[in-house]
Amino acid sequence: MRIVLAAVIVAALMGGCASARGKPVYDKPGVTDAQRKSDEAECTKASLDVAGGPRGSAILAVDRDAVDGCMRARGYSITSRK
Repeated sequence: MRIVLAAVIVAALMGGCASARGKPVYDKPGVTDAQRKSDEAECTKASLDVAGGPRGSAILAVDRDAVDGCMRARGYSITSRK
């Protein structure tokens, strides 16, 4: 039981470090907020396959670089990070 608890704590701490760079802000002239959100959701969903790990796991990893690349491929630029 202690090993499982330790693994959960380590995963939580690593998740906090991985998200420290902040959420990117995507910009594309002429795109509605709804379309941007839809594109970002599709890119995020696609990046889950790239992130690896067994399907159905309790922890889902998002490959932010893959999301950024997908959004750039759709014509977006990253204007800032919050």
